[in-house]
Amino acid sequence: MKLFFKLCLFGLLLNLPNFSYSQKGELKEVGLFLGVANYLGELGGSSKIGRPFINDLELGMTRPSIGGFYRYNLNSYIGFRANLFWAVVTGNDKLAYPRAVMADEWYRWYRNLSFKASIFEFSAQVELNFMKYEPRRKRYRFAPYIFLGIGGFQYTPKAKYIDPETESKRWVDLRSLGTEGQGTVEYPDRQKYKPAAMCIPMGFGVKYAINRYWNLGFEIGHRITTTDYLDDVSKTYPGETIFANNYDEETAKLVYFLSRRSQEIDPAGRYDNVTDANMQRGDPHDFDHYMLAGALVVIFNITGGKVITPKF
Repeated sequence: MKLFFKLCLFGLLLNLPNFSYSQKGELKEVGLFLGVANYLGELGGSSKIGRPFINDLELGMTRPSIGGFYRYNLNSYIGFRANLFWAVVTGNDKLAYPRAVMADEWYRWYRNLSFKASIFEFSAQVELNFMKYEPRRKRYRFAPYIFLGIGGFQYTPKAKYIDPETESKRWVDLRSLGTEGQGTVEYPDRQKYKPAAMCIPMGFGVKYAINRYWNLGFEIGHRITTTDYLDDVSKTYPGETIFANNYDEETAKLVYFLSRRSQEIDPAGRYDNVTDANMQRGDPHDFDHYMLAGALVVIFNITGGKVITPKF
């Protein structure tokens, strides 16, 4: 992270002389984003626990992402962009396969939690080109860049529930249930988390103007968020009694099952103490992150108020 901010500062200082320079005819671009998404949080990840940043990324959990963007090029080095993205992120503790009982990764595997969440993000960012970018001039059609911005996103973590009697499957909204005792009398400090949070997009990419009509690009973006509940996991296990005291019998059974799924792996309860009430369920000290990567395709340009689109 420190390296990225140093690169942003370097790019900013590099481009200070260009703030007052503007291209002939303002260049604005509207395009589509087609890519993939992944997440960094408590669930799943690599087989060893606590590995930093992308070392804990599980490529098998990569899911689709699409979106649209509007880019305003202030000059040949600086651009502003507004984004609207939709993505799916998911995680599963079964991927943290243990090598031995009570090893670090064993605890995560034994927890046996999983989730899926749809994300709708709106964000704005500043792009700093490391090379002059002027799509209408062959010499300056290619430029690598870094970006930094701010945004907000809406998310709804869900888990798959299999009814033990009918064996029917359905996706259940975890936030409304409060799987860590949110909203109960016993945990007044745990309120149900909000369905939206802030994010800080940052990353790098490249863009290339094939001709005056078509611009292509590719970028990888990381999102630091302000929530630790993207995966519905953060603090400790509340225990079965908490749910029995606050819900009707049917709902209490459902919430308890989704809160503590180690019973699916260990029905005999040999290691029940690992997931007892007040035992660690997540890590509240680190917020969840997610990543987007993919291609950016400019579908039309606007120069000097004139829309330029390909003629087929």
